[in-house]
Amino acid sequence: MQLAKNLSLLYSEKDSISIYRIFLKNIAAYHHTNNVDYLFHASAAANVLFDIKNKNYLTPQDQQDLKLFLTQNNHWNLSTIQAFGNSGFILPNNTVFQLINSLIEDIVYLENINFEFYLEAWNTIINNSLILVKTDFKKSKLLLARIKELSYTEPYLSITVKVNFLELLIHYREDGNSEPIKRFLESAKVLGIPNLYNDLLSGWALLKLNS
Repeated sequence: MQLAKNLSLLYSEKDSISIYRIFLKNIAAYHHTNNVDYLFHASAAANVLFDIKNKNYLTPQDQQDLKLFLTQNNHWNLSTIQAFGNSGFILPNNTVFQLINSLIEDIVYLENINFEFYLEAWNTIINNSLILVKTDFKKSKLLLARIKELSYTEPYLSITVKVNFLELLIHYREDGNSEPIKRFLESAKVLGIPNLYNDLLSGWALLKLNS
């Protein structure tokens, strides 16, 4: 997806002005056409802006529209999974919690339908749960308990690693001991999977705990 690549590059450069222009262009197009794709694009830009500026540019009405579009179908698809994955910062905690639970309920269906959907769903579940570790700790603990009840395809190491890392972050919030996280990151580095290792570092940095 070209938009995601552009936003990633602009985020790495902390170019909030260009990201804001992308947001304005797409949210205006959504309001003019009611085309959900524009809302998804605007939400992705707003999500990145929130991480840079700690300000939510999506209005409550647009947030409500986004939730409705994400839940209007009987099942999740790649478009809605990715849209939710790109909006965890800018939706209310209760909405994020509800949507994660909805995605969890659909995980077996997604695994049977399309493996790409399944992996994307897991990444979205875990990444948005990480946000709740920071913004609503009680809800993140409830989600961890539910996630650990799920069975998932064993050969896919990244899922196991990320679930275990989520649990460590929750333990850290409870006892303040960062040593298990540091050891876990060192072990993950040894695996030689840079994308996975970088995802874990991003989760650690998200909580502003990587001192």
